Amino acid sequence: MNEARKVALAVVGLGPWGSNLLRAFSSIERARIVAICDVDRTRVDAPVLLGGAVVRSTDAAEVMRRPDVDAVVLATPPPEHAPQAMAALGHGKHVFVEKPMALCARDAGMIEHAAAASRKKVMVGHILRHHPGLLSVIDLVANGALGEIRSVHATRLSATALAEHETAWWSLAPHDVSAIRAIVGQNPLAIRAFEDPPIGTGH
Repeated sequence: MNEARKVALAVVGLGPWGSNLLRAFSSIERARIVAICDVDRTRVDAPVLLGGAVVRSTDAAEVMRRPDVDAVVLATPPPEHAPQAMAALGHGKHVFVEKPMALCARDAGMIEHAAAASRKKVMVGHILRHHPGLLSVIDLVANGALGEIRSVHATRLSATALAEHETAWWSLAPHDVSAIRAIVGQNPLAIRAFEDPPIGTGH
């Protein structure tokens, strides 16, 4: 494919998941990485997948202003998602933002309105929604094969390393809530969370 016809991407945030996204987008024929960014200069200099023409920056605002960037991939800490998504849209960029897209409904609504006003696409990185296993379950429920759904339980059975700036609620729960919404086809009326005591505490 002609390089000029490919979607020019800037990846902002090069932690563990940002590095995964960089690798994934680098393998897509219709995409090309034109810029990478992280506040940590050692991360910016580390990726080996890219050629020398890629811009390497520690300034996200500078990257978003670049005229050669079509879309911005955000894999930064959750509190930065909404303001950075708004900034990218303000500069006329499409946005792929890691979950959660915002930490409150008001900010999520602002992103939605900004995307509509700018006629740009915003996609949230809910990878579980595209998993073949989940799609099969959604199909089974929609076809009535499982009967009436009275309750859905989500249990994490393997250890997951969280970044210092993340909690289980913001890192893991968005996947579970999104998956359950897709399965039952409805929004929750209320959400409650309970923390089990650590194993071995005797409580």
